[in-house]
Amino acid sequence: MPRLIVGWARAVESVDVEAATMAVDAVAAEAAAIASAAKRQRGGEEWFNEEEGKKKVCVGLTAALAAIAEAGGMAVAAYDELVLEMEAREREREMAGTDGESIQN
Repeated sequence: MPRLIVGWARAVESVDVEAATMAVDAVAAEAAAIASAAKRQRGGEEWFNEEEGKKKVCVGLTAALAAIAEAGGMAVAAYDELVLEMEAREREREMAGTDGESIQN
């Protein structure tokens, strides 16, 4: 059983968290740039292209969510493999127990 847990831990560790982190950082940088642009003034009035800002934030959030979903999917797949292997071993134990009982009787 410990070997199964080690295998699952390795699969989870292989998930690319760095990509998700980079995507979230990119969204934060984009939000900072938008805030900075909003503070700039042209001719005494604040200048801010709200539609462009919304697009950039949406693109950044989409990338971050996609990276997080991919990482989550990989973790779920690794867990599913672990469960399948555990079920297979349980069936093997049951079969071995059944064979042992029939031999004893």
